[in-house]
Amino acid sequence: MSTGERTTLGSLVSLPPGWLRVAVACGSGAALAGLAATWIGVAVAGVSPGDSEIARWMVGGPISGVEGAIWFLFDAHWIRIRTGLGLSNLAVFGHPLIQADAALWPLRFVPLTFCLGVATAVRYLGVDDPLAGAATGVGATLGYLPAMLALWRVSRVPLTRHAADGRVPISDADGIPTSEAAGVTAGPDLAAALALVTGLGVIGGYLAGAVAAAATGN
Repeated sequence: MSTGERTTLGSLVSLPPGWLRVAVACGSGAALAGLAATWIGVAVAGVSPGDSEIARWMVGGPISGVEGAIWFLFDAHWIRIRTGLGLSNLAVFGHPLIQADAALWPLRFVPLTFCLGVATAVRYLGVDDPLAGAATGVGATLGYLPAMLALWRVSRVPLTRHAADGRVPISDADGIPTSEAAGVTAGPDLAAALALVTGLGVIGGYLAGAVAAAATGN
């Protein structure tokens, strides 16, 4: 491929034409692959994704299987599960869903599907430079995060879903008045995903580019 057809970032990184489109597509695909892997892992472990103790604590009852699977996906990324602005003190960190069952521990490796997506983009584009690989990883992040944002929106659960007799059965035995929970939702906290996913993309892309460079002798 001629130099004139390539995209140059600064004076150090040269990328093939269409690299961003490919990277974004691989990033989006990696998010969906992660969700599929999560769903399969939960099913193999025999766990009902929507009927966890965390869900019952956060919203006072079970949630749908799709919502639960997305919660597990974010849990695999170390993204906390919490309520909205009105009750933000109800937060659970770490891997609370995965730690609930020893058979679920392999789900901790689900974020590696994003690294696989980055490596796929690097391989497909023929990138054989670590810095170009890192740039490809950033491009993949631009596909991964919007896909995760879409999943995040789907998984937000209104606290009033299980309201009865004017009260929402969350937090403790007495719950809270329905009026306090109006408009408040619970689910994964997306904020922490930006730094985590960007870091994975840059490091994974850099390493994939370095491996390709070593293989070609560049």
